[in-house]
Amino acid sequence: QNSGGVHSFDGTLDGWLLGSGALTFGTGYYLQKKVPIMTEAEIMKLDPLRINPLDRPTTKNYNLKAKKTSDILLKTSGALPFLLLADNNSRSEFGIVSVMLTETILINNGITGIFKGSFRRRRPYTYNGNAPLLLKTDQNARYSFFSGHASNSAAYSVFAAKVFADNNPNSD
Repeated sequence: QNSGGVHSFDGTLDGWLLGSGALTFGTGYYLQKKVPIMTEAEIMKLDPLRINPLDRPTTKNYNLKAKKTSDILLKTSGALPFLLLADNNSRSEFGIVSVMLTETILINNGITGIFKGSFRRRRPYTYNGNAPLLLKTDQNARYSFFSGHASNSAAYSVFAAKVFADNNPNSD
């Protein structure tokens, strides 16, 4: 059924996307929960000279302000799809746009979770003596690859831009 706008709900396609998104998200969640937490003894044995030379410089940086800034930028990008409510053309498609956004979130976070849960790559701060031990012994310390902040920011931004452009073809 068409909402009167550019986008429409297709029960088969959207059913598959929502179902596979939920399965992907669930798989990523499951894999991440199986990642073992590093012990203090394991952390003390970490040596930045034993990792890829391109990654070594990142182990020297531990900046709480940069982390907070990154979190703020992620939350800001997460708000972008809601700005579509300010656009009359997109607002008229609220239902289908909500379904599309849900599909995007499930699939993106599912793929990100599968990678993080499979690769179990240590975050650079686990090699840094200035980072608190409590942070290094958190399960999240093994979720470095790939960046959920980057993938989510990209997904939200591209989603909002694409929906807006579709609903406002003469907006360039």
